Amino acid sequence: MRKLSLAFMNVPLAGHLAAMEPIMRACAGAGHTVTLYGYDSMAELAARVGAGFRPYAVQESVFDPGELGSVGTLFRLLMRFARDNVDELADSLRAEPPDCLIHDQFCPWGKYAAHAAGVRAASSVTSMIFERDAGTGAQSMLRGLSGMEEGNDIRAALSERLGLPKWGIIDAIQNKQGLNLLMRLPELQRGHFDSYMYIGPCLPERDSVGAPDKRTSEPMAYMSMGTVYAYDGDEAERAITSLRKAGFRVLVAAGPLFERLCPLSDPPGLEVIRRCDQLSALALASVFLTHGGMNGTQEALYRGTVPIFRPLQDEQASIADAVCSRGAGLRWDGRSDLGAMALESLADPSIQAGVDALGAKLRERGGVSRAVEALEHYAGGRL
Repeated sequence: MRKLSLAFMNVPLAGHLAAMEPIMRACAGAGHTVTLYGYDSMAELAARVGAGFRPYAVQESVFDPGELGSVGTLFRLLMRFARDNVDELADSLRAEPPDCLIHDQFCPWGKYAAHAAGVRAASSVTSMIFERDAGTGAQSMLRGLSGMEEGNDIRAALSERLGLPKWGIIDAIQNKQGLNLLMRLPELQRGHFDSYMYIGPCLPERDSVGAPDKRTSEPMAYMSMGTVYAYDGDEAERAITSLRKAGFRVLVAAGPLFERLCPLSDPPGLEVIRRCDQLSALALASVFLTHGGMNGTQEALYRGTVPIFRPLQDEQASIADAVCSRGAGLRWDGRSDLGAMALESLADPSIQAGVDALGAKLRERGGVSRAVEALEHYAGGRL
């Protein structure tokens, strides 16, 4: 196998970066030249995996938690970023063309720049598949896109200027390529997957963490509502209080709520940190209060931890519904007794059985190794 030049592009979202990180590390470890395009904040990630780094020309964040609230808003911000960066990215790809560009599904600038530069490209799909037959959650999100005139105007103008095919709104939010690496368990979404290669979750290879008995006299609850969407601080405090009253030890990865929640820390019963090694935390936790992002949900199932969902937007609600419909999790309404719900989930063996069944499906695919093999074949022109 000849050594390849592989370029990666991503968005500054923890779950999306976490899924791409082990793929980049494995590609670099196999002797391929790896380059990451991204925000200045991603330079540390590039160094950690042995990749070169090239910053985006425009560094303004398109993921301001204060602005995000719907997929329509996300679409508008993504298209603004594509408009501001695509020309320089295309010039860079032309100057030193990689054998393949791998971009996250939420990187329209990756799809557009690769097309403009004539570079082969692949997409990594860590979120939901945006197809018209992909279930009610996806349909709801697509309806939200239709009203975003500014984003659609930018998309149309870019398409005309770059001479793109007739790519519509769905194309600009899904950004499919000749190879689309699907990391989301198909059982968690309806739809057709003929144009996607399901490789399994790409989790870091550090699975030596033991699996202790999670049904102890003082079980652990892990709580993380993500790093992007604004979350109700009062509700977070109610969740912590309820879990503590029910006898749980509580670990909170507070993210943007760290300053507010940190004063509540009362070791050994409650620990509030800004962020943590989530796989290790889930190996110890009995239950996981989550917004329902795909990365965290799959990590919980992978570790055999019962997820309790409090979705913040449509995509997360769709994920929560898919998991709960298979008896592998619960949904919290933000008001009822969360601690009692968590205890009931541990007392119901059918819920743990549902978690274990989905976890087994996640572990059987091989994630990272399958991704690298697929990229080697595709970048080498053999797929």
